[in-house]
Amino acid sequence: MDHDHPGRPWSGSEGMDEPLQNGQMKVYPNPADHFMDIRFFILGNDHATLSLLNAQGKQIAILYDGETLSGDNIIRRSTGNLPPGIYYCRLQTRQTTEVVKVMVVR
Repeated sequence: MDHDHPGRPWSGSEGMDEPLQNGQMKVYPNPADHFMDIRFFILGNDHATLSLLNAQGKQIAILYDGETLSGDNIIRRSTGNLPPGIYYCRLQTRQTTEVVKVMVVR
């Protein structure tokens, strides 16, 4: 795992042993307090854009935009700058688009 480079995907499934299908994404913990780990599975190397949307669907941040690893990818992001509420993580690759609802709490 590449904990030395936050924001870059690393391969692994720390804390999550449920298998994911191609293009599927999970966010944990959910609800999130201080951070969230966004885990997604991609068959083969691909380009991915991971965006954070507010409750109205407006993009408020790009969490990652770059190449991914084949298999499990995990990106850790702080939620410390987000007010409590409902958000959506959107993963877009050449193969698929996936959206997951995330709740931020304090």
